[in-house]
Amino acid sequence: MSKKTLKMGFVAVLSIAVVAVGIRTAYAHCGKCATDAKYFAGALTEGKMTLAAAATLAEVSTKGVAVHATVLRLEKGVNVEVHCLVDGEIMAVVVDGQSGKVQGKGKVKNLEGHAQL
Repeated sequence: MSKKTLKMGFVAVLSIAVVAVGIRTAYAHCGKCATDAKYFAGALTEGKMTLAAAATLAEVSTKGVAVHATVLRLEKGVNVEVHCLVDGEIMAVVVDGQSGKVQGKGKVKNLEGHAQL
């Protein structure tokens, strides 16, 4: 076996190892996301709330279009924060995940983070 063939083989094996580690990392996440998703789904179901319903409530409340939603974990239950585009500005609306009532709304500068309402 020539040095060139041996070197190419080593590079190929190393490349496969790097790809395998990357895939394993992507799919072997810490499990927190799946755990959070199960908690959020359970809390929303318990309150008979959905993200779609929260988005509709936010759109009616702001007369805008829902563009982003985040479920927020509370000590007990969840809230849904929905961002709506209203006249070129972003409004955040917090909907109670149990009662479905709008708890507050206000302008925000971006879709990241949470509203300080």
